Amino acid sequence: KIKEYILIGSINYAWKLTLAGNQKRCSELLAETLPFCVAQGQHLTLSPAMLRARWAVFALFHDQVEEGKQELATALTADNSLDPDEVLYFFRLYAGVHNIPKAYLKGSETELNKVFRRIDNLDRLITFTKIILYNNQVSENDTLIKKELSRLIKALKKLTKKITSPKQCLAVVEFAQSHLVDNHKLALAFLRQGQRKFPDDLEIRLIRLSLEMENNRTIPTYKQMDQLNDLIEQAKTTENHRIARKAVELVEHFERKINWHRSFNNFEDLYGNDDETEEFDDEIVNEVVDEVVDEVAERLPPGASKPPKNWPRRRTRK
Repeated sequence: KIKEYILIGSINYAWKLTLAGNQKRCSELLAETLPFCVAQGQHLTLSPAMLRARWAVFALFHDQVEEGKQELATALTADNSLDPDEVLYFFRLYAGVHNIPKAYLKGSETELNKVFRRIDNLDRLITFTKIILYNNQVSENDTLIKKELSRLIKALKKLTKKITSPKQCLAVVEFAQSHLVDNHKLALAFLRQGQRKFPDDLEIRLIRLSLEMENNRTIPTYKQMDQLNDLIEQAKTTENHRIARKAVELVEHFERKINWHRSFNNFEDLYGNDDETEEFDDEIVNEVVDEVVDEVAERLPPGASKPPKNWPRRRTRK
């Protein structure tokens, strides 16, 4: 954690030095920071390759094209655990959100277009999702992020059937459910495919059931509630306490929702005043009024004026 704080602080200060025009001190600081970088497995965006990709962006910000190209070339080979395409994608987005002139990015954009046309590796796309979520945090370029989101979601949809592990499925679902994306259709597409391939994975079943119950109806069906209770029993049997606890919380949530809905309907039954009920009530009232008028007319003494034909009546809604 200490290394991460040092890295984040150094990167932020390096950007401030870049904005202040002190590119020499910025380069010196980044060189001093390199030994603190962590492996890609520990933190994707704080690896040596990603730091050098930022270094390239900071150089290009001051039109130092040769230094920028050199740092990018070093970044693409700096970490064997990272695919060069992943580093290039990080560089392109980071450059875009820092408003680097497009003329400096033509080569990387052309290469990335080729990557997306031929991509068939779901793990690579999952790494791309992490990169775009990170860059959205530091971005002021909403247009770029929206464009990249569209391209990334389109690519993910094509690889729905390429799932090879529950971990892959859940990684895409987490991305689809993030505040930035909020794409239930993408999440459900991967959950359904994940459940077909891994029917015994309780977490995939739970998340799918939760999404369908939240988004398809006002309240869940009896069948859905039964499925949820069955899942709880299976989780207890397999001693998967985390899933069992989440499923129980979900049942309690939906039971409260169902009870509220029933209470609301009972209130409407007692005190509701919809058009159909009011029309029925108006007809009864008018019949009673007519009977009273006729009875009064019959009892009036000879010569007395009879009640008018336009006796006030309740008007039925139409």
